Amino acid sequence: MRKRFSFFVVISALVLSLALAPVDQAFAQFANGTYDVPYEMKEASNNNTSIADGYFQKPAKVTIDGSNATVQFTVTSAEMVKSLSAAGGSMKVTNDAGETRTYQLTIGADQLKQPITMDMHIIVPEGTPGLPQGYDRKHQAR
Repeated sequence: MRKRFSFFVVISALVLSLALAPVDQAFAQFANGTYDVPYEMKEASNNNTSIADGYFQKPAKVTIDGSNATVQFTVTSAEMVKSLSAAGGSMKVTNDAGETRTYQLTIGADQLKQPITMDMHIIVPEGTPGLPQGYDRKHQAR
């Protein structure tokens, strides 16, 4: 009985300490290094998977260097992506191979704590199978 009570006290103390620990301290600092990070593109206004997700290759490569982060990702059917940008960061193309294009987004490492909203301009040419009338729209995804 005493053994069971001690075990209960230890477990209770551990659970209580984890519950009261400040969440921001756990994520306050990202370790420097390069990481392969799985991700999913979501619609801008809800948690539904964006149609754009199927065109973003996984994983992204994230490099942390102090307070800066570089996110590198590749988009397929890149000829339909006329522009891609993210608020609070600078975006540049690092490789353009026609069908695929690799982008590099530079942001503050603290921005990785929240979803990153991206603006994209997509143009699907007329006569494309499944969308013969074509398509020209600007979207947001996160």
